[in-house]
Amino acid sequence: MTTTLDDLAALDALGILSDDEQVELRRLAASADGATLDDANLYREAVAQLAESLDAVTPPPDIKHKILSAVARPNTVRANEGKWTNIAPGVRLKKLSSDRARNTVMVLMEMQPGSAVPPHEHRHAEDSYIIRGSARLGDLTLLAGDFHHVEAGSRHDSIVSDDGCLALLVMDAEDYLAA
Repeated sequence: MTTTLDDLAALDALGILSDDEQVELRRLAASADGATLDDANLYREAVAQLAESLDAVTPPPDIKHKILSAVARPNTVRANEGKWTNIAPGVRLKKLSSDRARNTVMVLMEMQPGSAVPPHEHRHAEDSYIIRGSARLGDLTLLAGDFHHVEAGSRHDSIVSDDGCLALLVMDAEDYLAA
């Protein structure tokens, strides 16, 4: 498995990271200082631009059919499938999908009763929908069925769940990697 932040950022730009490599990229990004993370993001962007600058090559018809069949399949993640990643004591994320065109990721966030997500900043906008339970963001309490949007550049105090929570989040891939 590739283990450097730059290598993983490059593979991520190409959309070819394995699940284990995605977890490792998040781990390395979380422990990197701001300058190192900025360098990795610049490297990721450079690799993406390089890949986009290449001339398209038409594959042979049998290969083209195999490729289109593989990518045309809908993405279904069953409740007992996918990999949960712990981001704080009693808080975990499970990636459901990525939209490379919009550079967003959709995840489930599960919080155990009494758990908290530390204060953090959002470099990009984020949408949250509470599926079950509740969560508090400062004076704001979100209950099952509530939707919450934060703009880019905003900062949260701690997110606390007294009775546990399951939330659906749509966030920028950069914010996901920093989680």
